[in-house]
Parts: sequence; C-alpha cells; structure tokens
Amino acid sequence: MKIIFKDAKTFARILSYSAEFDKTTVTVVLRPDGFHMQTMDAAHTSINELKLPPEYFEKYQVNTEEIQLGLPLEIVYDFIKNVKHETLTLMKTDTSSNIQLSVVSDDGFEACLNVKSIEQDSEIFQIPPMPPNCIFHVDLATLKKWSSFLPKKGAVKFVPEKKRILVESTTDSGSFKLCEPVQYKSYKKPNHVQVGSVVMDKIYKLMHFGFPIAFKLVNEAPLECSIDLGGNVKMYSYFAPMIEDDVEME
Repeated sequence: MKIIFKDAKTFARILSYSAEFDKTTVTVVLRPDGFHMQTMDAAHTSINELKLPPEYFEKYQVNTEEIQLGLPLEIVYDFIKNVKHETLTLMKTDTSSNIQLSVVSDDGFEACLNVKSIEQDSEIFQIPPMPPNCIFHVDLATLKKWSSFLPKKGAVKFVPEKKRILVESTTDSGSFKLCEPVQYKSYKKPNHVQVGSVVMDKIYKLMHFGFPIAFKLVNEAPLECSIDLGGNVKMYSYFAPMIEDDVEME
C-alpha cells in the first residue's frame, strides 16, 4: 500500500481538526475505490468524516480489498504540522503493522516517521443519509460574529425562517438571539436543532480552513456541518442534538 498526498498542508489541518473529536486516534480505511477517515468523540455524540477518491492523490496504490489503520493522532500531526509544499507519502507493508510517513521537499530535505497502527475495537460508523430539509451556507465573517456575540456556555438553537436564521442561546444568566439573513439552498419548515457550546467550539475551528460552512438542519437528527475542500471533496461533521431545555451538553 502506498499513497502520496497532493496537498499535505490541508491534510495536516484536517488532522488538527480531528483532534477536536478524539485526541488520540484517527481511524482510516483504505480500499481500492478510496480513502475513508473518521474520528468520533468518547461519548459518541459527534463525528468527523472525510472520504477522498483515488484521483485526489498524486498516487493511490491499494491492492487489497480493505486496510484499516488506527493512526496515533498526536505524533502523526506533530510530524506533518510544519509541512508547506513537501510531498507526503503514507506506506504500509503487508507483513507489518507499522506505518511509514515520509516528506520530501524540492530542496532535498527528507524526513521519515515509522509508527505502529493502533488496533481498533470497532468498525467505522455508517452515517445514514439525511433529507435536504434546511441547507444554508455561512461565511467566515458571520461565523466570527457568532463567536464574538454568543456566550461560551449554554445551549445554542438554530431556528430557520424564510429569509433568515435565528441563532438563540440560553444560559443560566440569560438568553441571546441573533437574526442573520441567509439564502437557503433548500428550505422546509418547521425544522430546528439545538446543540451545546462545546459543539460551537468545534464549528468555530472550521474557520481555519478558510471556506464557507454549509449547515443542514433536520428535526430530531444530528446537525450536519460541511466544508468544500476543493476537487468535489467535502469534509462532514455531525453533532447529536441536545434534548430541549437542557442547558449544557456533557
């Protein structure tokens, strides 16, 4: 097995964001038809998922039906976090549980890391498709505004209206409401979702990718957030909704 990333810097950012869900391990499944990576928090209330087709890579060579890896997130991220324009290669032999990552730059710099794959207790969680009830995009300026105005503790509720989204926050100290004009890609009423401030912290971290964030709201279903990484590739984050009237999600 050998895969070479075209954009190692974006992959490093993805690993950094994945640590918001699980700081120790990221699960990777490699098949001939593509690369599948998923991280889930310990409470199984939030998931980050990325699927990359073979054409996303400079080279994608996976000859077996399936290879499942548990990448030790901290050491792998520390190795590639300073990557700028280097080529990043991930390799594994059929006879070893070790994974080799290497970077090579145009000026002759080379670095190599060998790590042991962490055994996984469970398979990748299969996320059922969600209906396109309410879908809208939020740019980075709006997300920064939410980060500034909304309190850092409490429940955050998204309530779609025809031409705007209401973002309501309730804490022990009081309540807050933002009315933001949005254009819906898809709109169906009534639909709303309530999450905790810990979820909003993860969503704010998506600002580092520099792309607008798409929100999908469906009653009694996880909140779906996604960003377009280019090349028709999207990364998805799913957050379990809070029970109404709860103040904070553990």
